[in-house]
Amino acid sequence: MAAPEGSETKELLVGRRAELQAIAAALGAAWSGHPLVVWVEGDAGMGKTALVRQAVTGLLADVEVVRAQADELASSVPFELARRLGASSNDTFRAGLEILETWSHHQDHGPLAVIVEDLHWADPDSSKALLCATQRLDVDRVVVFVTTRPVTHDGWQRVRVDPERCRRITLELFDVEEVRQLSSSVGIDLTTHQAQRLHTHTGGHPLYVRTLLTELTSTELHALDGDLPAPQSLKSAVAARLADTPETSRALAAAMAVLNQRVALTVAGLVAGVESPVDAFEKVLDTGLARWNPTEPGPPVEFAHPLYRQAIYDDLPPSRRRELHRAAAGVTGSAVALSHRIAAADGADEDLAGELEAKAKQDLELGLYAEAARTLRWASSLSPARPDAERRLLEAAWAYIDPGQTVRLEPLRSEIEACHDGLERSLALGMLAWDEGRIDEARYWLYRVVNGPVSLDPEARIRTARAWGELAEIHVALAEAPEAARAASRALALSPPFTSAERLARIHGALAEAHLRGPGAGLAHIQQRLPQPPEDIRGEEVNLLVVRATLAQHAGLTRAAVADLRAVVALARRGTGPVELARAHRQLGMALTTLGEWDEALVQARTGLALASDDHRGTEMASCHAAIAALLAYRGEFERAEKHASAAADSAARLGVFEGAGMARLSAAAIGVASGDPEKTIEALDPMRALAPMLAGLAFWPTLVAALIDSGQLERAQTSLEGLEAAATARGLRMDARINGLRARLAAACGELEQADTLFRLALPGFGPDEPYLEKALTRMAHARLQRTLGRHQEAVNTLREVQEALSSIGGSPFVDRVESDLYEMAARPARRKTRSPLELTDREHDVAVLVAQGYSNPEAADALYVSRKAVEFHLRNIYGKLGITSRRQLRGLTL
Repeated sequence: MAAPEGSETKELLVGRRAELQAIAAALGAAWSGHPLVVWVEGDAGMGKTALVRQAVTGLLADVEVVRAQADELASSVPFELARRLGASSNDTFRAGLEILETWSHHQDHGPLAVIVEDLHWADPDSSKALLCATQRLDVDRVVVFVTTRPVTHDGWQRVRVDPERCRRITLELFDVEEVRQLSSSVGIDLTTHQAQRLHTHTGGHPLYVRTLLTELTSTELHALDGDLPAPQSLKSAVAARLADTPETSRALAAAMAVLNQRVALTVAGLVAGVESPVDAFEKVLDTGLARWNPTEPGPPVEFAHPLYRQAIYDDLPPSRRRELHRAAAGVTGSAVALSHRIAAADGADEDLAGELEAKAKQDLELGLYAEAARTLRWASSLSPARPDAERRLLEAAWAYIDPGQTVRLEPLRSEIEACHDGLERSLALGMLAWDEGRIDEARYWLYRVVNGPVSLDPEARIRTARAWGELAEIHVALAEAPEAARAASRALALSPPFTSAERLARIHGALAEAHLRGPGAGLAHIQQRLPQPPEDIRGEEVNLLVVRATLAQHAGLTRAAVADLRAVVALARRGTGPVELARAHRQLGMALTTLGEWDEALVQARTGLALASDDHRGTEMASCHAAIAALLAYRGEFERAEKHASAAADSAARLGVFEGAGMARLSAAAIGVASGDPEKTIEALDPMRALAPMLAGLAFWPTLVAALIDSGQLERAQTSLEGLEAAATARGLRMDARINGLRARLAAACGELEQADTLFRLALPGFGPDEPYLEKALTRMAHARLQRTLGRHQEAVNTLREVQEALSSIGGSPFVDRVESDLYEMAARPARRKTRSPLELTDREHDVAVLVAQGYSNPEAADALYVSRKAVEFHLRNIYGKLGITSRRQLRGLTL
């Protein structure tokens, strides 16, 4: 975990007034509950660290400061920086939530400033975990300072360009006046002409200016003309500063350069072989190249700037450098020690390569795939024999492929392409092509794997099985169901049970069955492998559970789908497998909408949107917007519903996401249903009949038939109803109650009143707990209208009052308005509606209130919404104030 900021040697800071003002404004916003990232970017030596240190100097006493610095030597060690920030998980999303919880605990004492230095050196997993934590900040009193060089950071672009979440500060070179001010601050007054000479000599680079102000004499700096004398490079300037120090001090500086991290002085002394490191470090300190914090245990020492370290390291003779790396390997932690041992290697070293390979195998057994891959890459680079080097490289590739981390293969592409032809090479290149959407190329390489020589080697069979599984996935994506089923079958025949290859084959075998025979057939296929209840399913099988939930939802088994999806979300939160979490929440929201649990459905859909918005691809955003639009429309919030529906359509069109486009149509249809505009509903849904695949649940079709009836297009309604019956039969879907309800409505519209009444009486008892809640209520409402027409006044009133209660309980205000209108026309008084708070809750307040009303504790609500505990506490205080209540118990039963 990062250590609290201690006392540090104060660095000179000149200029940067605008930057400091921007940071001060960001701090003020953060302390008021608007958390921000302050992104400080600039080349090495531009004063990023000095700026941040100056900015946090003099903060209020109740502001806690936490600091973590990425380590260049550990840039390939998974989660190294994340560990310093409080994470323990080996899953990036879960690690991000752990960091967020750590920040929440720090806020128990007041606002928090987090300083993350040198993000450009962070390992990719830590960078993603930190990004996750910052994206999950809500109303926390937190500011996160990030210092980095101007390089590309995977996933951070959306945050960096978002003015609501980030303040970007780019540090530029000093101008002449700033050079003069810096000179004056160290007691050297220069004229404008002299400052111009120094500016020209250094290019205005802040660190170079500081270095020469220390290195050159007053006479040299005040000369009237001529060039400034050497040294003109930082390297020679640093060497000149160290030249006058004792040998022990130079040795200590060299050891610090090799260690390349903030370390205890005693550790640096051990590596340098210096008996009295305190005395030696005192002379290094006098040069201004280093700093320490004597109040911390150790005490820790470090260079004042990374460029000083680089200058000293570059100046070391190779033999001395290797000697120091060997010494460092003996006193540092295991992960960093490996880096030192490799740096100390004198060319190829089969013994070390073999040792690294053995460690990688241990990591694989523990499920540490990324660490194993990194270690195998090192082993490959140290292998004297080319076959061993290629074998280890391709084993590293498999360590990424096996757990589904194919994206990490990209940096290895050229090395893999240079390997000799073989099964492992073809599999890796096929996986890369498929991951990047180059389907023809992926098929070429994967078919080379499966059509290659048959091997009895168990590992080769597993790799061949994986290739068949990937081919099954490609065929599913291309709607080539028979080919997908054959490929999945071949994969299963080769796969040992409970392996990633076997799970992949099961998933795409089930999807192929669903495409061929309907969702029920696909569900039966996967239940052969996964029959147990969701609470008994292990984390590595979470993706099987996702597919089971999806097929159950399409098959109309809504409650089973909800149970599975809740288990999926719980497993994903624990970091047990790669899951599209935004999709899981959105699907859960849709299933809860079907069941009439609209409060929580809205929570889940909005949570899905928040997660999808944080994904730089954003492929799930359209579907989440659509799910929210439908719910808002059902509650009568039409203006907001239209905005979400428009966002769904725009996002689907921009990204070309087929499912998102379908969801956008469903949201437009929902607005039509809620607003009483059947033509709008028909326009949205009519094209979907021809596009519905065999695995579809046909949930849209009854809504389309009802709209055709309501618009008076009775012949089209009859044709569409017949199409629905045929499609449901072909897919094995049980939709009898819904179809009979539609038949009843059509008969009533055609004037066949007694037949309609008989069909209503047949349909309504058939609506089970998995059937759409709203559809059942609207069917009962249609029956009530028929009862009124038939002169059964009291029956109609009783039915309408039951419908009013059912729709009021879920907040379906536009539908309740219609029921009340019918009751008034019958001279019957509607039941009194529950009143809402005169103060509207924000979306996040509504979500917190819903979960707390369901009995969630603050930490549980925070976990469910992926925000900090402090954010939940803040929202709960606002909720109490707006609703005029004082306890959690009073939330239950309120209309939110």
